[in-house]
Amino acid sequence: NPSIVRKLHLTGVSLGRSDSGYLQLLAWKDHLQNDNLRAFAWAALLASYSSAFLRRSEIRLPMWVQSVCDSHECSGLLALLVQAHEEAGPWSVAGMADRIGSIKGRLVSGQDDILAPTDLVLNLAEKLDWPVNVISNAGHALPMEAPRIWREDLLNFLD
Repeated sequence: NPSIVRKLHLTGVSLGRSDSGYLQLLAWKDHLQNDNLRAFAWAALLASYSSAFLRRSEIRLPMWVQSVCDSHECSGLLALLVQAHEEAGPWSVAGMADRIGSIKGRLVSGQDDILAPTDLVLNLAEKLDWPVNVISNAGHALPMEAPRIWREDLLNFLD
């Protein structure tokens, strides 16, 4: 309901999905359908963060994978993936962009995002006529990878 939203700050959202992002979703679904939560966790981390961030965090990666395994179930994550990644229709990104109306917005993208690459974020920005902030050396999980920069962008936009 656009009449109750004054501003919208979106991170890692693009009008379409890259080939790599599409293939990642296929792999994630396969891991989950085959009850391989550990493989899903590794694949999700590798797709969501920049390589440089993951390399700097190498010692923490096994703990992060284990955390996913301890706090999730394959069936729940699979249901989320199926419901949240509609390619077409009223709840897809394109469908929502058509209905967004005159809401003032801003898009933020990580320069190294392989799931929602900058060129496809720019396509959404053009459709919505919104500005984009591309943050260097960051992937899809931008709020976790560059929290200060992301938070400053959000607060400046909402001010």
